[in-house]
Amino acid sequence: MKHVGWKQIFGRIAVALLVAGLSMGLPGSRAQADDAVRVAIGDVPGADWLMMLIALEHAKAAGVDYELLWLNQEDTVNQAVLNGQADLGSGTPYTIIQNVPDQMRFLFQNYKTQFYAVANKSVHPDWASVDGMPIALHAQAGATTVMAQLAAQANGIEFSEMVFLPGSEVRANALLEGTVNLTYIDATNKDRVLETKPGEFHILPAGDISASDEAMFARIDWIEANRDKLDILIESFLHVARRVAADPYYAIEERARLGLMTDLPPEVDAAVAKYMIEGAADGIFPTDLGGRAAAEQDLVFFSTGGQIVGDAPSLKVEDFWFLEPLEAALARLGSTDVTFTAP
Repeated sequence: MKHVGWKQIFGRIAVALLVAGLSMGLPGSRAQADDAVRVAIGDVPGADWLMMLIALEHAKAAGVDYELLWLNQEDTVNQAVLNGQADLGSGTPYTIIQNVPDQMRFLFQNYKTQFYAVANKSVHPDWASVDGMPIALHAQAGATTVMAQLAAQANGIEFSEMVFLPGSEVRANALLEGTVNLTYIDATNKDRVLETKPGEFHILPAGDISASDEAMFARIDWIEANRDKLDILIESFLHVARRVAADPYYAIEERARLGLMTDLPPEVDAAVAKYMIEGAADGIFPTDLGGRAAAEQDLVFFSTGGQIVGDAPSLKVEDFWFLEPLEAALARLGSTDVTFTAP
């Protein structure tokens, strides 16, 4: 029997509601005002986007309406923002930003990379066995691709093919079904794979990696013309990131209060709580939204992986990031260091 995860179920519900134009607790499903901020996501709805949904709802309460666009592919998101069809996008399009200068910039980090190289133990007992074999990844310009490239460099191997399957849930199902034997997936799906078929899968060592998994970006002209909206959005994201980092259950409480993901079964709360707890304990929710430190780490990560041309010391943060709005928000709100220890 084919496993259908809750993230897939929610994705199907979201698509149906978006097409029908109904309003049933999904942010992107209702008619939007002409001045709504169009936010594009290259994925299907899931636990990893709940913090964004909450932050956007907080911004709406403060006067900034939004329209959420689930576009499934990161490349589609990048082009939508570049072409002015979306105002904000989430991803890591470093290559495009470098190749099309003076068009787009990153604004803040949504969350840090938290992916695990999960493999079929009998097929890939170690990295050496991967030489000349395929690997499944999220997107051509995504963090999982860079992680795979770095792993190949560190272990002296080459992949026969990089197969792109957007969504950790999709790649986890492919592992369980035997369609792929090695992929990078997030913490929630890593746990699900290991628990569903105990002893059949294991995690290959990925080394110490710290980079953006998702960062918010926009066109420079939109940033300059919408600083008032951006200030509200950034403060909303800061507030939610800090609350979740200190108390992961805050996301569950806000989901219920705001009526988000209302069509999902009750057991989803346990999966969301587990994701939030692990993420908070691992520090993937930056309480300062990354800032200059995240930008500098990204330049090292993505230049090493070949997504950016040039070595990190020769690269300028300002050529990729527009940090003034975030730095202004931090000056208003102050910085904070939150530590959460999972029970």
